[in-house]
Amino acid sequence: MEQLAASAVSAHHIGHPCEKAKEPSTPRRHSDYRADIQGLRAVAVLLVVLFHAGVPAITGGYVGVDVFFVLSGFLITDLLLRERIRTGATSLLQFYARRARRIIPVATLVLLFTVLASYEWLGFIRADAIAGDAVAASVFVANLHFAAQGTNYLNAQLPPSPLLHYWSLAVEEQFYVVWPTLFLLVALCFRRVSLRIRLATVLSVLTAISLVWSIIETSSNGTWAYFSPLTRAWELSCGALLAVAAPVLLNAPRPVGRLMAWLGLAGILGAAYWFNAFTPYPGYAAALPVLATVCVLAGGTIARGGGAERLLRLPPFQFVGNLSYSWYLWHWPLLIIVAEYEGRALSLTTKLALVLIALGLSYITYNVVENPVRYARRLIADPLATIFVGMCLVTFSLAISNVVRGPAATSSADVHADAAPVPAGTPARVAALVAQASRIRRLPSDLTPPLSDLPNDVGPAGVGCNTSTPTGDPRYCVYGDKAARRTVIVFGDSHAGMWIPAVDAAARRAKWRAILLFRPGCAVPQVHLWNEQTQTPDTECDRWRAWAIRRIIELKPAVVVLTSMYYFPLDFQRQPIKDEQWDQGLAIVLHQLHSTGARLVVLGDIPYLGQSPPDCLAAHTSDIQFCSTPRVKAVLQGHDEAEQTTAEQGGAKYVDVVPWFCGRVTCFGVVGDFAVYRNQAHISAAYAAWLADVVGDSLQLG
Repeated sequence: MEQLAASAVSAHHIGHPCEKAKEPSTPRRHSDYRADIQGLRAVAVLLVVLFHAGVPAITGGYVGVDVFFVLSGFLITDLLLRERIRTGATSLLQFYARRARRIIPVATLVLLFTVLASYEWLGFIRADAIAGDAVAASVFVANLHFAAQGTNYLNAQLPPSPLLHYWSLAVEEQFYVVWPTLFLLVALCFRRVSLRIRLATVLSVLTAISLVWSIIETSSNGTWAYFSPLTRAWELSCGALLAVAAPVLLNAPRPVGRLMAWLGLAGILGAAYWFNAFTPYPGYAAALPVLATVCVLAGGTIARGGGAERLLRLPPFQFVGNLSYSWYLWHWPLLIIVAEYEGRALSLTTKLALVLIALGLSYITYNVVENPVRYARRLIADPLATIFVGMCLVTFSLAISNVVRGPAATSSADVHADAAPVPAGTPARVAALVAQASRIRRLPSDLTPPLSDLPNDVGPAGVGCNTSTPTGDPRYCVYGDKAARRTVIVFGDSHAGMWIPAVDAAARRAKWRAILLFRPGCAVPQVHLWNEQTQTPDTECDRWRAWAIRRIIELKPAVVVLTSMYYFPLDFQRQPIKDEQWDQGLAIVLHQLHSTGARLVVLGDIPYLGQSPPDCLAAHTSDIQFCSTPRVKAVLQGHDEAEQTTAEQGGAKYVDVVPWFCGRVTCFGVVGDFAVYRNQAHISAAYAAWLADVVGDSLQLG
């Protein structure tokens, strides 16, 4: 299944084909038509769609969104200028009525289809989350919603939302809220100066500020940089600035225009070929597709009918350009919903088939919904009626998205505040239920935790004592028998935190004090992890690890348990850590801890299921073995063996946890009446608590 590490990811990767070549209230006159713009829209949507389909050569197809942003700024500003010149006024009511007819009907249709299809095929847990995404998408704040999700560690293992692509629609609508009003204010002030000069001055300042902020934010917070309207505004304002400067361009020689158009088209295609998931974006890199798009538009303005327009005006480009908005909206939900339903990554052939199906749906939507509403005479004649209809559609989307959702997701604090303690299973009982897990077909009616609570079953480390604090104020948490003299320290990343229900119960039984030193995302081995937001090595983890080791030495524990998620079997890490780097880093840390005199234990890595367990179980309640994974795929055998060798050479005991999750052939999402995993990379707190006796025996807390 496609992952949302693709999410910030994927965030790199999704754009929105916005405006038509012009936005008249009636069908355009032939003399106003820009075939190059329509063809350029086709190029942009093809880049986005083929990128999402996984076509190997289009590793930077996400630049299509930048093309759309520039087109949007150019077309909207050209429309406002023409109206101002023709009538001497600017009607915001007419402007927003045109936007409502253009954007809302198709966006509402696809959004509702996505939500209902999710409930039909993905199960209620995943569908409830998607319905939550739909609420944000309905009111055009999807970009802010997904940016907030992207900075939430607990969402790191979630697959991408089938509504993720609405983020760019939100960015454009936010631009439409601000720019027409600002345009009107500029038009009313300093009238002794030419309107175009006034607009060019304001746009130049906005472009410079937004570009600088985009560069800064990309280097410090990549998630917000990608989704923020502030870091994207310069792309739209570049298009707007070009529309303002259009009369000046008409004085340029036609050969120059033809050359600019061809060079611009080459720049767009070059960016789609050269860029990839490792390219810090938007930042400096976005300048290439943005300026290239400006060149195509400028060249087409100078040399109408020549240059790249000779290619872009061909019927296939015009056809795709007409369908670009609908195609963009349809293709992503189909790709994501089918991949999640299948529980695996789709082949290139399957993805291409799905985007062709989306193209067929786009053709129907364009002719049945998009154009009939856009050119409806009654709506054109009455902009207030258009606004009313648009508000009704938005309200309807909100109502459906909220009605179909289950009860509001229970917070992790509520789940554990009310949950009864889970009795530990004896080692023999654990082994017996794991061996019998392959016989379970239907989801147990008394599943622990209940399926609706499973994604939030994070345990006490996720509720009251998450030590992922700024490195200037790190801290630790105490569990077990807090008055005991003997101490066991659990040291690591979020995998250390997920084992606390087991260690806490085992320590209480054996009268040990248990201390947790953990920071999500920071592995125990001394390796340089990659910071997805800053696009640099994560030095914060290095500093936290050094602090934790000093603290362990000061605390003088009897036992130190080291455990980490291998970075990363789920492809979250853009610069993967090699086995030899991991083992060398672990050896360094074991050597540093050897002076404590504590007994060192390396708790091995868990198996990884091939799909999100809560979502899969919800979608396959009558055949939960669909959610199991062959052991050869779930277990990182080579990594585990190398880690065991390193641990033993460093004087540590190695504990293989795989038998607690897998039979001889298969690894399970349900054992007995327990849901084993809360996501692909973490086990549920309930299952961890049930393993308390097994964990306690393995750590020798006797």
